[in-house]
Amino acid sequence: MRSATVGLLDRLSRYQARAQRACYRALPELRTLETNRALRAFQVDPDDLPEVPTIVDTIESTKTPR
Repeated sequence: MRSATVGLLDRLSRYQARAQRACYRALPELRTLETNRALRAFQVDPDDLPEVPTIVDTIESTKTPR
């Protein structure tokens, strides 16, 4: 019985570690998506458009090379 409990706790520990790694890997993508949403929500007065520089695709420009 003790061996089964140890095995179960070991498996649960591995699942927890996987979930944490997945969360940490997803955080940069979440930040990028939130930034993009904030940029899309920003409204510029049409008279000021000529003075506003073109924004590059924020997803492509923030990707890290792999």
